[in-house]
Amino acid sequence: IKDLRSSIEITEGEPVHLEVNATGKPIPEYKWYHYNNLTNSDVEVETKIDSTISTQISSDSIYSIDFSKIAKEMQGKYTLKLSNKAGIIETMCNIFVNVPPTILRDLEDISIS
Repeated sequence: IKDLRSSIEITEGEPVHLEVNATGKPIPEYKWYHYNNLTNSDVEVETKIDSTISTQISSDSIYSIDFSKIAKEMQGKYTLKLSNKAGIIETMCNIFVNVPPTILRDLEDISIS
């Protein structure tokens, strides 16, 4: 198994791609988790940014998860668990999301007497 990086830092709204190269016989089944919650393929995520999460395995044993746009609410620990009849292995990555500054309330004109 070629592990994930232990952590990445990304700006909100950017796409994210995580991948792991792993083999096994029989070919391992895989599941991605956000903290301990299963993250299924092609999930619409309810955040202030419209985002889709998709997972896949390629023909050359690359297990990946893609985020069309990352949101602050999607920050955290992502774990890939691979299993077959011979055993279970996992690898994880912490995603840290930086959020650009926003103005919550515009300045108002005031008069001083």
